Amino acid sequence: MTETTPTPEPTQVPTPPPAPTDDAAPPTDDAAPPGRSLSGAAAVLLAWLVQAGLDAIWIAALSLPAGGLRVRALHHLYAAGHAAALGLALGLVVLVASPLVRGRRWFGALGVMLLGGLFGLLVLPDDLEGLSERLVSPGRAEIAAQVLATGLGSGLLLVYAVGRAFARPRWRWLAVGAAVVAGIAHERVLDQGYPGLHFLMVAAATTLFASALAGGLRPASMPRRRRLRRGLLAVGLLALAALAVGSLTLRPPNAVRLEMFRLDGAVLAHELGRHDTGRPVTGKVQIPPALKPWFSPRTDAKSTPPTQPALLPAGSGVVLLVTIDSLRHDVFRDETNRARLPHLFGLRDAAVDFVKARSPGSGTRITLGTVFSGKYFSQLRWTGPQANRPRLEADKTKRFPELLRARGVRTVTLVSEAEALVNKVGILKGFAEEKIIPPPKGQTWPLSDAMVDAAIGTLRSHGTGPLFLYMHLMDAHVPYDAVTTKGDDDARWMAELTLVDTHVGRLMAYLDESGLAARTALIVTADHGEALGEHDTPTHNATLYEELVRVPLFIRTPGVKPRRVEHWVQLTDLGPTILDLLGAPTPGSHMGVTLLPYVRGQNPPYTRPLVSERRYGYAVVLPGDFKVIVDWKKGTQEIYDLKVDPRELNDLRDDLGVGADARLLLAGEVIDWLRRSTPGANGNQRTPGWLEEQARKKAKLTRAPGAGKTNAKPGAAPSKSAAPPTRHPTAGHFVLPPPGAPTAALGKVPPPPPPPPRPKAPETEPPPARPGIPVRPAVRRGP
Repeated sequence: MTETTPTPEPTQVPTPPPAPTDDAAPPTDDAAPPGRSLSGAAAVLLAWLVQAGLDAIWIAALSLPAGGLRVRALHHLYAAGHAAALGLALGLVVLVASPLVRGRRWFGALGVMLLGGLFGLLVLPDDLEGLSERLVSPGRAEIAAQVLATGLGSGLLLVYAVGRAFARPRWRWLAVGAAVVAGIAHERVLDQGYPGLHFLMVAAATTLFASALAGGLRPASMPRRRRLRRGLLAVGLLALAALAVGSLTLRPPNAVRLEMFRLDGAVLAHELGRHDTGRPVTGKVQIPPALKPWFSPRTDAKSTPPTQPALLPAGSGVVLLVTIDSLRHDVFRDETNRARLPHLFGLRDAAVDFVKARSPGSGTRITLGTVFSGKYFSQLRWTGPQANRPRLEADKTKRFPELLRARGVRTVTLVSEAEALVNKVGILKGFAEEKIIPPPKGQTWPLSDAMVDAAIGTLRSHGTGPLFLYMHLMDAHVPYDAVTTKGDDDARWMAELTLVDTHVGRLMAYLDESGLAARTALIVTADHGEALGEHDTPTHNATLYEELVRVPLFIRTPGVKPRRVEHWVQLTDLGPTILDLLGAPTPGSHMGVTLLPYVRGQNPPYTRPLVSERRYGYAVVLPGDFKVIVDWKKGTQEIYDLKVDPRELNDLRDDLGVGADARLLLAGEVIDWLRRSTPGANGNQRTPGWLEEQARKKAKLTRAPGAGKTNAKPGAAPSKSAAPPTRHPTAGHFVLPPPGAPTAALGKVPPPPPPPPRPKAPETEPPPARPGIPVRPAVRRGP
């Protein structure tokens, strides 16, 4: 027998586990096959595509624009393209950085923190300026805003860390759900501006989404054939890249640009708007003959003497000026409101009613600063906190109460907002007597009952000499909680106005009963209106649309018959009017004119430019009732025909052709002239700075040979042979048609779009939300 030697079995050598590709990545889902986990770059792109879908819900919830479905479809495309651009760019950063940070957790964390800090520094400082001004002195506010912005941006590291902590089977979906909720809800936070902070919220939501999902399963439905899978992926990426490049390089129509800015969460649109002036305008301009006198130098202009005969008794006249905060003009254009505001309607009926009065701004400080100084916002020297509490103490312009005081008139102001309306702030300055009225418990400002009590007390103790008394009633200011906290904003706002009406009625009754009415001119107006949802604005100060800059203006003087004045006038005319009533001349540098010719029953032509301003833009009403609105921060330009479109729903910027350029250039000339007309004024705060410089570099304006040169000194008229002063990006030169030329020379004006068909009303139709004011279409709804 042959002995066989058994063959030893081969030794089983254990296979070492594969080395982890990323030490920072947690385990993938239990059932994940090898190579099927989602990469970090893919997770970032997916996060932004999901955010694009959430934004699409908000866009679809907006009321349909005047341009219809075409504008809405383009809005969706541009919004999706912006999200795709951000997702592709950030995904590429992650793809390139992944090999560098593999195995170095601290290196990846440092990169996230540095990238977030840079992001915050680029997009957040403007939104944090107001907060920084409250924390530090105004001189250090800009640096503080940059530090805060960098810190908040760096906080994305914490969001990333939370996402990675949840990036485990079943737990990751909690973080993904939270990210989706944040991606939807951010649109309801910080309404009326703050696009940088919205960008931060969206960045946090997408960071949480991507960091939690990275390492998870890729969809099992992907084709198994590698070549087909790669082909589909390449086609999808190319389509997204084309959409992204198109949204960044192709300028959207103006109607689409305006729609994009209806959402504060249109983060990239807002950032691009800061560096875009809209479509460049070309041509040259000749100032219309009617406007030429107002483009002449005014620094050395002669004073205008008071008109004769006087409407108030010499040496004993009383002028009482009452401004009501947040009072819309259209309240008094519907008689159904009379039942709730009987005294104000009674005043309207007994006074000269200026039905087309305009405010020079949509915020209290801008408006009252202009009214009392006689100069526009861009002509005044504003100091202190620039974002929301600017001051005028450094501006040396004489306020008209100072001029009255110098002529022996007693001047009294009843202060309802101590932070803004006291002498030392400079917005109101020159009053001999200043009485600060304290607010009641639970209220921010004093209410009209205490203000009118103080006014009646002042009138009762006053003797026979001349008097100017001013008070600003704050009852109707947001949050509309002085009467009730129930109901919607419209109802509570109207309830505040009924409170004002009651006490203005008491004041009028005292004037009549005491006999003072025989020598008293009562002027009632508003500093601005209130949006109440129109043009996606809840309150005021954010836009320059008609609901904010059209205000009521009633002037009741003894012996004058009531009438309606249909001419455009502006609140800059209040100073000259009050000076005229009390027998004082108006300085030649004043931008307003007296309204007493209208009060006497005359109808002189009103030939001045009508300007309303805010921090980042202006609105100009031009001959023919065309209104131009330019917003420097958003880079938008709008043109409306107020005769046929008083609610400004049909923007004509893209429809007028050369006529649009004509009106934009003329509006730019008006603003340039305002800035040149006051030596040393620093302009619209931020406007002459880097924002305008960036806009000017991008606006390629065509000028006539030799045009735009001037040797004029500050305040002098421009000549034809010298270097141009600082210009607004839309300023230039174009030729207006001669008087009497057909309006087609300025571009054919398309009619407004027909209203959508109204469903048949039931037999008993419910009353509107705000009695007497036309019901407006809903402008903003949640998903």
